[in-house]
Amino acid sequence: ECSAHSAGVSVSRMGECNAKPTAPTTVVEVGDPAGTTALSCPESLDGIILPDSSSVLYYAVVPSSPPGANNGLLCARLEVKGGGWVGFGISPDGSMIGSNAIIGASGTVLKYDLTRKATNGVLVMDDDKQTLMDTSIGQADDMTVMEFTKLLVEEGEIPILEEGANNFLFAKGFSDTLTYHSKRMAFMKDFSEDVVVVPPAICDSFETCLEAGSTCTAGSESCCGETYHSIFCTCEDNGAMGLVNLQYVCMYTDACLLPSCCQPGPPADEPPPSPGFCNIGERCETGIAEDYCCSDVTGSYCSKSGGPKTETFSTHLATAESVICNPCEGISSGFVQIPNTNCS
Repeated sequence: ECSAHSAGVSVSRMGECNAKPTAPTTVVEVGDPAGTTALSCPESLDGIILPDSSSVLYYAVVPSSPPGANNGLLCARLEVKGGGWVGFGISPDGSMIGSNAIIGASGTVLKYDLTRKATNGVLVMDDDKQTLMDTSIGQADDMTVMEFTKLLVEEGEIPILEEGANNFLFAKGFSDTLTYHSKRMAFMKDFSEDVVVVPPAICDSFETCLEAGSTCTAGSESCCGETYHSIFCTCEDNGAMGLVNLQYVCMYTDACLLPSCCQPGPPADEPPPSPGFCNIGERCETGIAEDYCCSDVTGSYCSKSGGPKTETFSTHLATAESVICNPCEGISSGFVQIPNTNCS
């Protein structure tokens, strides 16, 4: 069953769910000095926005007539793979709180105020605010399809701009009942340029991504004179029951856990490692090019010059927090005193 809702009245439409959704046929008549101007949605919705890899927003914007009359329309059809509630939001800054939303859930399409990042903060607007036209929500070809027509400018609501950047939101849920979203996305759209701008996805575990198999990196760490990414993420489909749910799966690179300059081990024919600690991968204060601090199970050393030979250098090796090195008294880690074998 598909259902429709307009001006606060909900009706049912049986037998239409298997048919391909058609564009709304709203007509809005507005009086002006030259007579009556009728605004209507076009027969086809040619604009396309891809909020993510599993959804498509087809749209058309009907400009105000006459200009400045604030009677323009957004005609829209949102198609999302799989079942569950779906939502389209208008935001002042791309965030959830303080936004207005159009949500199709439990057989109705209504307008909401988003006041908190919780279900009890998603508040249905009063009946006099339920001005959507030609609304419907239903299933078609394994897709959830929501249709609506909305005035671009309405009192007390965030306006949809005919020119300039609009901040929009997209979300979907696990079921038809309005609960916490399984996916959400923010994007920008300037209808005058007909170009959609999708902000870069956040590169972190369980964040939404756009294309399965795509990768991203985050953070940095430096060692051996080189800088590496700290985190590497791959976009994977973590959906269940046939639903698409693209999220990043991330891992630490540990690029400086065993730096490349330390992999050959202590240099031959140089002093052996000395008990102690050092900041692995940092340059040793020896004046030797590419001489970096390394550690192994026997202690610390420099990749070119080997273990410490002087009091100054021995102190340099043990500069980690809470570690104090006195060349002739040994190294204190806070728990055990380690004799310094280099002292005579």
